[in-house]
Amino acid sequence: MKDIKYKIENGCWICISHYADKDGYFNVARNYKGKVYRKMHRYIYQTINNDLNHKDLILHKCNNSSCINPAHLEKGSHKENMKDRLAAGHYYNEYHPNTHINEDIAAIIKKKLNDGNTVIKVADSLNVSQYIVADIKRGRTWVRVKPKQEDSARLNVKRGEKE
Repeated sequence: MKDIKYKIENGCWICISHYADKDGYFNVARNYKGKVYRKMHRYIYQTINNDLNHKDLILHKCNNSSCINPAHLEKGSHKENMKDRLAAGHYYNEYHPNTHINEDIAAIIKKKLNDGNTVIKVADSLNVSQYIVADIKRGRTWVRVKPKQEDSARLNVKRGEKE
């Protein structure tokens, strides 16, 4: 078992003994009660609190995914995690690699939904996925975007492509 070493930066413990993945989380291979915990922050939380199942999320109160300081880790829900991400400014926008629409299209979708159109009707009229429209309606994506009137010059976005 490789020892976990860290340096302290602004109160956060940043691991220096293991490699971070593409999302900034450090991974560790440890066997605990027949299960392998791979994310180091989850392993540390479990070791200290002995209160974690595979469905639980461990949130970073410091909003630093590289932090492994037990004082900065807390158990939370997916909803709490998304709320924290939004408050910290980590949200989808037109520059995110998984985004299929831009901010203007999101604003038009919101306007059409506010006008009483169904998810299916809005999706068909703008040639976008019903899932994109439904996520906007539920407040899961494009939360900061305000509804606006259509601009026909901006509606030339094809499904799955950015402007």
